[in-house]
Amino acid sequence: MHTEAEEQSISIAYIQLGELKYLDLVVPDDQLFELLFSALNSLLLDYKRYKSTIHSDARFVEYLYENFLDMDPSSVKVKITDLVEGFSTALKGAVSPSILKQSNLVQLYTSMVQSSVTNDEDSIVSFNVAVNLYRQIRQQQNSSRIEHPIDVIWKIACGCATDNNIPLNLSAQQFLKFMTKVQKESKWTIDYVYDIFERYSHVDNCPMNGDKLHVSKDCIDKNTFEAIIFSDINDVFDPVRGIHGRYDMSQPLNCYYVNTSRRTYLSDDNTAKLELFTDALYRGCRCLEIDVWDGVADGGTVKTSLDREPFVCKE
Repeated sequence: MHTEAEEQSISIAYIQLGELKYLDLVVPDDQLFELLFSALNSLLLDYKRYKSTIHSDARFVEYLYENFLDMDPSSVKVKITDLVEGFSTALKGAVSPSILKQSNLVQLYTSMVQSSVTNDEDSIVSFNVAVNLYRQIRQQQNSSRIEHPIDVIWKIACGCATDNNIPLNLSAQQFLKFMTKVQKESKWTIDYVYDIFERYSHVDNCPMNGDKLHVSKDCIDKNTFEAIIFSDINDVFDPVRGIHGRYDMSQPLNCYYVNTSRRTYLSDDNTAKLELFTDALYRGCRCLEIDVWDGVADGGTVKTSLDREPFVCKE
């Protein structure tokens, strides 16, 4: 969720069922505005604390349950057919259609649980099984690539020059070396790494029955490594600096980071849409890319100067 404050109004941009939506609030007085803004910041901080207690794969499946299946993930088991339909809808466009075929997803499920169930439509799936089915989908999607980026980064962190004998775990010393030498985190210490590993050893990884977690104060496995790499811990920006009103905003523009957008006007199907500028502004972008043509693009006939009007195009 991104909040942007201007005078006595707040705009909230959020994603629901894969669609970007907006909530515009107009607050009547300064006192109520500060109270509302403080409450929103508290909600964001609470969500960040929650993110540190559960694996990102599990958070996605929670989102799937709540938004696509209309179910409470903490108390309900779901039919395999409903789960398959939910994955097909939620992952459409992000995962290959061949992977999202019902027959393929059911086959992934049955092989994952070692054929202990049949393809019965009434097969009931627990939340942990749903999370691990999502991991199987991701793994199958990644296998279509030459090499997944996280696999490349894992080998670099482990010091592996080839694909032979890639370790299952990464020690705290190796992780510190990776963060200081590769990620250029000059202020990190081994005690700080121990603290991170200790926190992630308590993260709910939603293991299947019999799975062992390779996470402790001294080492982590690749799943935990991926979670840390994509967490706020590895963010190039300091989240504290993003708190509204915390720092001096009177300096020249080149003293600050600016949220920018490239090819703002292009949609997923490579067509230009004016509403994408609105979307970018609601997301917090303050530097947009605009293409303006004096005449007709794409091989059209150029009109006289009096007839020429600027317009957004896809080239």
